[in-house]
Amino acid sequence: MDKFADFVWDLADYMHKNGLLFGIYSDAGTQTCGGFPGSLDHEDTDSQTFVDWDVDYLKYANCNEQGRPEQEHNGNALKCATAGKIRLLTSNAWLWGPDAGGNSWRTAADNNAFWPSIISLINSQARLTEYGGPGRGWNDLDMLVLGFDYIHYEEQVTHYAFWAALKAPLLTKVNDETKSLILNKDIISQDPLGLSTCQVYYKTENKSSFDIWTGPLNDRYVAILFNRGIEPISITLDFKEHCQLNGSIEIYDLVHQKSYGNFTNNYTTKDIPKHGVEFIKFIGGNNIDDIRPCLNYS
Repeated sequence: MDKFADFVWDLADYMHKNGLLFGIYSDAGTQTCGGFPGSLDHEDTDSQTFVDWDVDYLKYANCNEQGRPEQEHNGNALKCATAGKIRLLTSNAWLWGPDAGGNSWRTAADNNAFWPSIISLINSQARLTEYGGPGRGWNDLDMLVLGFDYIHYEEQVTHYAFWAALKAPLLTKVNDETKSLILNKDIISQDPLGLSTCQVYYKTENKSSFDIWTGPLNDRYVAILFNRGIEPISITLDFKEHCQLNGSIEIYDLVHQKSYGNFTNNYTTKDIPKHGVEFIKFIGGNNIDDIRPCLNYS
């Protein structure tokens, strides 16, 4: 590490002076997933080094761990968040990560930058949304893969909407095609409550396969109506069944940043294209029950 020490200090200083945070990557094993030296049995040294370098964010992977119990080696390595100075992302630690000092953890496999991989990551979260939230930490579905030509734009919108609604870290590159989507404040600044949406309904048939995911905001509600199929379909959301709400509710489209007006009892979308979503916020309405209508997968 001495070989790069001056460069890292200079880089961290440059980033901080320009209002950016400085992140770095290491691993709980003998080598990183890419084959570079890891931190196993060198946790104390690496912890202090990262603090000395003024690191803000550490992504800590879980490759080449030599068969050590996961909680033991990751738990020791969480010393890298010494005195709470470093935001820490760990691998596969949603059960014990909060007690060990982590504040984010991977809850899914790698995002391989094609549509089946994105779908697989979304599917994996239906059973894990309860493990993320304020005062605990954040479920991470891996980095966003926006701006790739072979992922259709509607699929990229779906990808971004789910990561935002699940309150996952939003790590991505920016290009001209996706810049307006990524900087859409209605999507990335839903509210300060920080609770994830959960799956409340799904239907699977040959030509009509869709999900409904909903979740509370600080003073409102949010929903994703997701067309999994290959044909455009409309989806009906029932305010009571899917959100525990009643009364007159204004529907606001977070992606297109416009209101669709007020509705009572339910709301039916126009046709949603294949693999697309309607990502909406509710304004108004009355809460019927504090128990969320999440599907039970236990």
